[in-house]
Amino acid sequence: MSLLEHGVYRQLLDMYYLSETPIPKETQQVIRRLSARTQDEINAIEIILDEFFTLTDEGWIHKRCDMEIADYRHKAENSRNNGKKGGRPKSIQEPDKTHQVIPGNPEHNLNEPERINPLTKEPINQGIEETHTYYPSQQSSDISHSASVCIAIKKIGIIDINQSHPEFLELIRIGATIDEFMHAARTAKDKKSGFAYMLGIVKKQRERAFELKGKLFVGTLQKSTEKTGSDHGKYQTVESV
Repeated sequence: MSLLEHGVYRQLLDMYYLSETPIPKETQQVIRRLSARTQDEINAIEIILDEFFTLTDEGWIHKRCDMEIADYRHKAENSRNNGKKGGRPKSIQEPDKTHQVIPGNPEHNLNEPERINPLTKEPINQGIEETHTYYPSQQSSDISHSASVCIAIKKIGIIDINQSHPEFLELIRIGATIDEFMHAARTAKDKKSGFAYMLGIVKKQRERAFELKGKLFVGTLQKSTEKTGSDHGKYQTVESV
């Protein structure tokens, strides 16, 4: 897989996780959302979709992504249920009970409720993990930092997200944290503004931090007593560094 193809693959995975839906069947829509410009970039999108995704009536699906999304929703539902009951229940050890496990996969508990693929409505085989033969080192489906940011701000209420926005990509590159984006997203929502306004907040905060670098005293300010210039010879406490 070339560097270009790997980048396209990561972008498609991020799109999948962010929308929690299959990649659209209409290639032109995908090309527009990924901001593909050159013919090489367009060709790379078509190659990656054909090789690593499966075309269905709903769109291009990715089994590993479906498993991750189903697992995320399963855990979120458990958390909501536990919250309604007052918190996560304490685990109780019962040595006289055993659990059935799938051979070769001891961590999978057959007593756990079956998980359903939210897209295909079919059971997910939790004992098998999908892999690819030719590029095993490049098939990670972990959610990237940019996708995690988009998911977080989407939950806050910022929906006009452009994951390919140059300023967004640059802020991600220089290390803007998810907390920075979430704080800015809440402010933007309060102002009834959207994605661009949020980017402006994060950018401005970074610019101010850069301007203040080296200009602020580092450490604890010390107090000292100095004589005033009055005829009474009184003393006053002043701040000094």
